[in-house]
Amino acid sequence: MIKRMSLLIMIPIILMISTVNAAEIYNKNGNKLKVYGGMNQKHQFLNLSKTTTKKFNKDPNEYMLGFLGETKINDKWVGYGCLEYRGQGFIAENNHVNTMGLGLIGIKFGKWSSLDYGRNHGVIYEAKSLTNRHSFINTSNMFKENDVFLMDRASDVVTYRNYNFFGLSNSVTTSLQYQEKHKNNNSMRENGSGWGSSIKYKNKKGITAVASWFSENRTSRQITDGQGDSADAYGVGLKYEKNNIYMAAFYGEGRNITPYAKFTKFSSQSGNLEFFGEYDFNCGLSSSLAYSESFGNNMKSINSILFGKKRIFNKQVNISSHYNFNKKIYTYIDYKFNFSKNNNDGNIADQFNDNVLSAGMVYKF
Repeated sequence: MIKRMSLLIMIPIILMISTVNAAEIYNKNGNKLKVYGGMNQKHQFLNLSKTTTKKFNKDPNEYMLGFLGETKINDKWVGYGCLEYRGQGFIAENNHVNTMGLGLIGIKFGKWSSLDYGRNHGVIYEAKSLTNRHSFINTSNMFKENDVFLMDRASDVVTYRNYNFFGLSNSVTTSLQYQEKHKNNNSMRENGSGWGSSIKYKNKKGITAVASWFSENRTSRQITDGQGDSADAYGVGLKYEKNNIYMAAFYGEGRNITPYAKFTKFSSQSGNLEFFGEYDFNCGLSSSLAYSESFGNNMKSINSILFGKKRIFNKQVNISSHYNFNKKIYTYIDYKFNFSKNNNDGNIADQFNDNVLSAGMVYKF
């Protein structure tokens, strides 16, 4: 569970770290403590206006620090806990944007199952994470919102995982999640109770396939939009990783799960498509190509007019390269071609919509 759970992806910068790289700082009498983390020092060159050629620079530096604890209960049961802290180095301290990303406690029952409770990744994340390969790819796609049902990180989540398909296959892992009702000052970031599940298949030929879904109740404030009393989504992911090649794809669709218009409305229907490919040249250098597209259907504008056709939230291509000095530190450059930058509907496009050049370094431990 610890190894699987800790394939952590930092949103929005998606900084990937696993317990393989975690440093063990304590191991005595059946108790272990590991620390992991990293920093992404990024510089972006971007144009904030379509009517001017003046350039503005932005440095969205991010960092993460996490702790993984483990204690032996008996010969078969192991207790564990995870506490992860995330911060933004470019925001003033009094803005209070530094938050706890993950915080959960659980028990692993031998090698075949685990049960935990707390703030965790939702089941859709398990399928979508296959295309979230690197920290330097600056995507604007959907299906990655935190505290929006079981899309990504979510609070008050009970998660059960079985690692051998109940004794039938060591290649199949299944997950079952339940989320309690959770209120928030922003109605776009609250949820009713609901369930989700995921199934993952992985073989020795480098193929991994994941299918996830959830269905949750909407809160009393959310249902005032007349779009129903439930929110649901599904996602499927496929990955091939072998012989210096990494290829992955994700597709998902949902109902009442994608906020738009600056987090004031939910799209009644939405979808997300992603492709990622990378080749490692065996000399420290890797190059990648990524495509993503997000869309919504049947959305209401600020004046309550219903849009009857599909609207594109985001469509972009990322061309990237990075060079590993060693396993702990690497440098990168990434260029994002944004094909939705001509979308002038401010009710739909909430994010920056121009081409972006990013360069920086990542250190992880």
